[in-house]
Amino acid sequence: MNSQFLSWFPLFSILVILEISVFVRIPLCSSNPDMFYETCGTAFSCGSISGIGYPFRGNGSPEYCGYPGLVLYCNQDNITTIEIVGMAYRVLDIDQTTQIMRIAREDLMESRCPQVLVNTTLDYTLFDYASTNYMNVTFIFGCPVSIPGPSSLTCGSNGYSSVYLLPGAQGPGSCNVSVVVPAPLVQADLGGTLNTTNLDQIVQEGFQVKWKVDGKACSDCTASSGRCGYNFSTNQSTCYCSEPPYLSNTCLATATGPSGSSACPSFHLFLLAILSIFMNFPTSLSADDMRYTNCTQEFVCGRITRIKYPFWGLNRADYCGQPGFELECQDNVPLITVMSEKYIVLEINLQLQSLILARQDLWNDTCPAHFVNTTIDFTLFTNAFGVRNLTLYYGCTFSIGPIPGFLNASDCNINNTDINAFYITRNLPIDPRLGRCNSTVIVPIFERTAQALDANRTTLGLAIDGGFGLQWDASDECSMCLASGGECGHNRTENRFTCFCNDQPRRKTCSDRPDSFLASLAANLPFGNKYGSFMRQFINTNCRESGILDPYSSLGASALRAIE
Repeated sequence: MNSQFLSWFPLFSILVILEISVFVRIPLCSSNPDMFYETCGTAFSCGSISGIGYPFRGNGSPEYCGYPGLVLYCNQDNITTIEIVGMAYRVLDIDQTTQIMRIAREDLMESRCPQVLVNTTLDYTLFDYASTNYMNVTFIFGCPVSIPGPSSLTCGSNGYSSVYLLPGAQGPGSCNVSVVVPAPLVQADLGGTLNTTNLDQIVQEGFQVKWKVDGKACSDCTASSGRCGYNFSTNQSTCYCSEPPYLSNTCLATATGPSGSSACPSFHLFLLAILSIFMNFPTSLSADDMRYTNCTQEFVCGRITRIKYPFWGLNRADYCGQPGFELECQDNVPLITVMSEKYIVLEINLQLQSLILARQDLWNDTCPAHFVNTTIDFTLFTNAFGVRNLTLYYGCTFSIGPIPGFLNASDCNINNTDINAFYITRNLPIDPRLGRCNSTVIVPIFERTAQALDANRTTLGLAIDGGFGLQWDASDECSMCLASGGECGHNRTENRFTCFCNDQPRRKTCSDRPDSFLASLAANLPFGNKYGSFMRQFINTNCRESGILDPYSSLGASALRAIE
């Protein structure tokens, strides 16, 4: 009988502590983390742009402080820029009241002609043109003969001697490239000819766009003394508060009892009682999970250092990164395989989610053993802006003289056979003679490198070895996981993101220590025991409205799932 009493004594002791804490209201929840509120309190300021808050964020702020795609950058000259569909724009003005921003293409701020030969394109899920007082202007490059009618101007860049201007959005036609740029409507006359006088200054005045993010949720949040942010779990704007509930629609709600103190009993007293009673409490609370420990390690190879998710390889297990992002290290040279082709990794920028690669088979040698085009896995990567294709031709049986832009490369000896080699750095008009070459290899290079190659300021080998840029779109959940103390990873069984915490993996974020404790406690209580049921009900009713078990908070989600 004594042993039976002792077996029930621990639970009886807990019930006594819980009952006392209910009536005495020992404070607890004031120590909940307000990390989101604190980290999202800095407005963006750079040069003439100042005091900018949500939905924008600075590139140094956590991702959850701004709406996806609305990241502002401040360069060394205190100039604010934003990237839209891979193009850099200079931010000239932001009016958060009207949600209108005036921007201009960065490549046109120092030149009369576009330096990046791609059209101006908005992300229409985020922006619309804010005014109808603009029209499209098309720059036409590389025309084979003089075109009568359109205005022309000399750019002195991109390797083209003259550029034509046409009103509206036009294709290149028989010319090499066309670039569409918005310009003030007054620049076109009734005859369809554009006045090029002071065109560079006028284009640099930019154009207005209106962002589509609903501002009411943020207004309600700030009116309640909260700070606006983005919840990647719900894909909606949210409100960060300095007191419980820390994550909500507004910060007006409180979690205090009748006496004004927190509704949760003293966690320290509660924790002391539980730890002193349950000697067989799960050891996972104190021992770091092996996967968490492994994913804290960084990939280091040569000059590529401090690399983590979504990459893995070498000392990082495959669950520490996404499929397709494995890195190798051979002779202190970092490599990645894309579509069965190996590339040398020249640079990785985890913040910008970009990398620079160079073909391993063409490194220091423009004569590959196999003629394979550069093929990108577009389920994983996208081309960075400012990239141009260079085409290598091998074994051609015609004279190159009549084909403009067709240039000599070093001849190759492949499989003991001497073959000639040529290259071009831009699209040529269709010429049937090009079909008389045995093989072609297409290699992307940076636009600035292509321009230098066209102007004989660099060599073909150095241009190819300079590589090309790619971008990836990794899970937005990673920043939330890192902010909660976890390490980002991938669940290969379910093919989804996972967050490795020091005790166990979780779907999105790690719970804080009180939350983990309550979740583990609730999960290990005996379902069939009436005392266990009482404790579950106690935690549920007394702590649900606090910051610890806020159902809208990622930190409280795991505990609530355990007790429901």
